Order: sequence, then C-alpha cells, then structure tokens
Amino acid sequence: MKKLLVMMAVAVFSLSAMAQKSSKVDTLQVTTIPQMSCGGCEYNIKNNIRFVKGVKNIKTSLADQRITIIFDKTKCNAKDIEAAFKKPLYDIKVLKK
Repeated sequence: MKKLLVMMAVAVFSLSAMAQKSSKVDTLQVTTIPQMSCGGCEYNIKNNIRFVKGVKNIKTSLADQRITIIFDKTKCNAKDIEAAFKKPLYDIKVLKK
C-alpha cells in the first residue's frame, strides 16, 4: 500500500513539473526584412539566434520565408530575439506568436 501511495505521489509530482515546464515554452514565427535569399542567409540567422539565452530550437524555411523559434519565455522574450536579428542586419515581422 505504501509503495502504491509513493508511486502515485511521484506520478502527480512529475505531471505537475511537466505542466510547469510546458507553460514556460513559447513559439514565435517571423519573416525577415529583407527576405532570406540563400542557405547562407539561413546559416547567419541560425548562428546569431542560437546565442540568445533561452532559445531552444530554430527552424528556417527558405521556400516559405518563415523562421520558427521555440524559446523559454522565462529566459528571453520576443524583443531579445528581435535584437539578435539586427546583428546580421535583418528586421523581422512577427507572423504568429
């Protein structure tokens, strides 16, 4: 009986921890101004954005002119990400938050 209660407590604790983690993650979809024109553009963008503290994943699509950034909103925000785009001389337009 004790083992069952302990296992249930661990399960509840794990589920609540996972729920808290998922609420910290946010997604930002943007396009660049000027538009990306080659694989080098994608590389430069990924290379600069990956250094923003809290960025978890970056997906670029040259064909769709779309960049999807998954980040921890407790460590950075959209303004931090926008500032990182300035380094390779891009402005961004937010498509979806």
